[in-house]
Amino acid sequence: MKLIAIHEDEFVGIYEEMTKSFIEDEIRSFDDAYVLLELDSYNIYHIVIEEKRVGFITVWDLSTCFFVEHFVIYEEYRNSGFGGKAIDIVNEKFKQVILEAELPLSNISIRRLGFYNRHGYKVNDVEYIQPPYNKDKKEVPMHLLSYPDKIKNPKEIIKELHKIVYGVEDLC
Repeated sequence: MKLIAIHEDEFVGIYEEMTKSFIEDEIRSFDDAYVLLELDSYNIYHIVIEEKRVGFITVWDLSTCFFVEHFVIYEEYRNSGFGGKAIDIVNEKFKQVILEAELPLSNISIRRLGFYNRHGYKVNDVEYIQPPYNKDKKEVPMHLLSYPDKIKNPKEIIKELHKIVYGVEDLC
């Protein structure tokens, strides 16, 4: 399994998959997402297993860690073990990882938290809100997860995350 950087002309398909996998408040508009491709701190990778593209991951390079903004295994490959293999590769490649996960209010969000827990992620003991991507979207209460350990300085990380990824001043 490997991660391969996408080409700009592949973004339309990636974005379509984002809209299938996330609620509207958890993704940017197409135009806002597309301009991120120009940033050195932002990357999108295909998840490739056995020469098949089984998903993608979007990653931000922050000052002390990497933030996984979107992680998707395509529907036809879900429940096949590919997600676990992919997150293990992400953990190995990026070492210090943070990500957001929905609060456990549904079966799928409970399963998702269990998945990340099985792969070494810790739920940080801090109230966390994903800021809205723009004025038309809502903030989303989330858990902030980290690998391999809990975050030692969550307020500093959240401040940087909000500023770099969401373009807002610290909300905590």
